[in-house]
Amino acid sequence: NYLGVYFIPLHILGFFLVFRALRPASLKWARVFLALGLYLTPVGVGLHGTLAFVGDIIQSQDTTLIDRIRDYWQPWAYSVAIGYAIVSALILMLILTGRSLYPRWAALVSPLVIAALTAALIAVLPASAASVKAFFALTGLNLPLMVFFPITTWVLVRHRELSMSI
Repeated sequence: NYLGVYFIPLHILGFFLVFRALRPASLKWARVFLALGLYLTPVGVGLHGTLAFVGDIIQSQDTTLIDRIRDYWQPWAYSVAIGYAIVSALILMLILTGRSLYPRWAALVSPLVIAALTAALIAVLPASAASVKAFFALTGLNLPLMVFFPITTWVLVRHRELSMSI
């Protein structure tokens, strides 16, 4: 949890690189992607920073406190998850146009697909794999980006487009 608060801001750099790779497909939609990604990053950092405290509250089994935190925390968590789904859908949509710098196979490792595969894995793993399930649940929205950002870097290097210029 602690490392996540410091590493999630690196999503800003990653989102900018994804923007550069998506831009040839549609400048308008690539800008929408970038704006949403840049907006969601600090909101996600704030949410991530509460995870340890929310976990402590849940472990306390104080139902009054759990109900209070749920009313506050769940809308925040859902809004981040919905925003992330929109950002991920934009990535997938622009890759599938065939006009971005990404090869079409990159759709298979896009954040939306990786998140769906992770969710499916959590659902099918047996209860005896609780620690593995917890790992995938806790890395939730970050794991797909950790997979996708290096691919994005490779794509930009391949196309000689790795630059921080707008």
